[in-house]
Amino acid sequence: MIVKLFGREPAIWVFAIYSALMMLAALNIRGFDGDLAAAVQLLLTTIATAVAAWHVRPIAPTVFTGVITAAAALLSRYGWHLDEVQIAGITSFVASAVVLVGARPQQTPISR
Repeated sequence: MIVKLFGREPAIWVFAIYSALMMLAALNIRGFDGDLAAAVQLLLTTIATAVAAWHVRPIAPTVFTGVITAAAALLSRYGWHLDEVQIAGITSFVASAVVLVGARPQQTPISR
């Protein structure tokens, strides 16, 4: 299954958003710089990877930890800092929720 967003592949959207942010940084628009563009690109790429992973069976819950790590890195830019224990707790919760919701129903016991 090919995942599309408004008829386009996610990689195209990630590149378009990254390019727009880099353009705003190049025009010296306040609040936009190359670091912000790179952080947003990292977050969007990890989200696109997680969406693709969600459609593949079996689901790999560890893919979603990248989204959490990238989001934490982006949010730290704006003063919302999470320590390692908080990130680990959120990551653990999300991974277990993914397994509960997505991975478990696809497994069936073998009758002997």
